[in-house]
Amino acid sequence: MGTGHHRTVSAAGIPGSRGTKCCGVESCRFRCRAKKYNVDAMPKTSIIIPFIESEELSHLLRTLHSVIQRTPVKLLEEIILINDNSHREDHEMILQNYITTIFNETSIRLLFSHDSLGAPRARLSGLKLARGEVIVTMDSHMEVQEGWLEPLLDAIQQDPRTLASGYLDWMQKDENDSWTYKHGPSTWKTYFEWNFDFGFQDSNKEDIEARQNDVTAPVVSPMCIGSNWAMRKDVFEEIGAFDEHMKAWGGENIDLALRVWRCGGRVLSIPCSHAGHLERRGHREYRNNPEWISLMEYNYKRIAEVWLDEYKEYFYYYRPELLAVDAGDLSFRRAIKEKCSQKYDRDFSWFLKEVYPELGIPGGEDNLAWDGVSTKSFLFAL
Repeated sequence: MGTGHHRTVSAAGIPGSRGTKCCGVESCRFRCRAKKYNVDAMPKTSIIIPFIESEELSHLLRTLHSVIQRTPVKLLEEIILINDNSHREDHEMILQNYITTIFNETSIRLLFSHDSLGAPRARLSGLKLARGEVIVTMDSHMEVQEGWLEPLLDAIQQDPRTLASGYLDWMQKDENDSWTYKHGPSTWKTYFEWNFDFGFQDSNKEDIEARQNDVTAPVVSPMCIGSNWAMRKDVFEEIGAFDEHMKAWGGENIDLALRVWRCGGRVLSIPCSHAGHLERRGHREYRNNPEWISLMEYNYKRIAEVWLDEYKEYFYYYRPELLAVDAGDLSFRRAIKEKCSQKYDRDFSWFLKEVYPELGIPGGEDNLAWDGVSTKSFLFAL
């Protein structure tokens, strides 16, 4: 490698030979490293990474280096980069030159969108072109850890309708450009509240105790994170891919996870698969942006109207301002739900009982019976 490459790698803090860990508990790390996989029998994977104008090239290169260095060649079909309407010189000429000269032994496709698509639609544009049997979505500011992909593929091989999600660790960069890597727990589940607030919570005591004999066992999770998940491409497309009418980003992970569960699948968090996610300074300021809030509310309304069934009244109790929001044409999404309901007989009541009983019924089960709407409306009761 030339000196130019060395300077770029050094400035980016790109991973080289430094040690990696697969999960946050020593016993888990030891057992993860001891696992053996038949890589020759595993499906090839397409990794889709969108990036926007504000993304630092060094962060994107850090992501690419980690993926290429820590993914078995036999499992990597391609990396598809989606330039989501960024006209920065380093995102065009410099990145293309880097791909041609440094990553020339890896199949990397760089696509350009002349419209700002937002993360879900940008990912979808790459997913449609993916040649791999399995697809993985990833942010452009991540660092995958050693052995990150094999356990995801293993879970999918055991049940092809699985959405397998890796765990996220945290990377932070201070004002001196020094990096800190903090390993997260490997027992967390992803969840949502009735108002669609999304977050992480630890597994309950019973689930943790049940996994004591194998701390590497997958954790059944109601939801998935927005990136770093893997699915078979044909299953993803069968259940409706991403909702192309959603705007910008926000809520697409809730929509996807609900569809996976209700269309005969499962969502698993995989303790042996970890990737660092860069928390950028000021990253969460978008949550105070009225324009983004409006787009997110539109997305949330589409999810609630299609996938919550009669339980959507609880959503509107916490988000009454969304009652007046026009959710657009929902006919195609409702047709997907109807097809899945006929084939798998999983409604939202089933999801509450079998997957996410912790969500609970606001005001108690008398407000809405497990087997359908009671005569006492929740809204009037409160």
